[in-house]
Amino acid sequence: MCHKLLAGKAVMAETKDSDINIISRGITISSFTKGKFELSCITASKIQDAMKFLSNESKAVFKPAEFPIFDGVESPRLRALMMVMMGCDVYLAGMKGIRVTKLAALIKAINATSEDALYSALFYKFKSANGLTDEDVNTHIDALIYQPANPAKE
Repeated sequence: MCHKLLAGKAVMAETKDSDINIISRGITISSFTKGKFELSCITASKIQDAMKFLSNESKAVFKPAEFPIFDGVESPRLRALMMVMMGCDVYLAGMKGIRVTKLAALIKAINATSEDALYSALFYKFKSANGLTDEDVNTHIDALIYQPANPAKE
């Protein structure tokens, strides 16, 4: 499904797997029961634009993320690194003590002037804290971006 979102062949996917909307930057339906559903997206503007197409009778409400760490992040490698740091399908352990609140604080503390600078700083912190090599970290990132279901370009 991620491939279809990346290729623009699907508008959204029904899944509880947050990896899909983080990698694809698409919209996912994360729950659908008794006529109620929840949409997720890492980009606030994208979900707000999608809500414009709802009927006037809709009771949909936009609930912004408390820590919108992925909002506006263009680099798929940076998004994948952030996922690996927090723990995900390809690296369950993540970086000790790092969840969204701590990662948001770390990103703020780094105060990088570009995505490349942020990527480099996070990459170094992650590999150092986990005793990994550059190749190890790149393998986990590539596993998210290039898994068979995600034939994506960088």
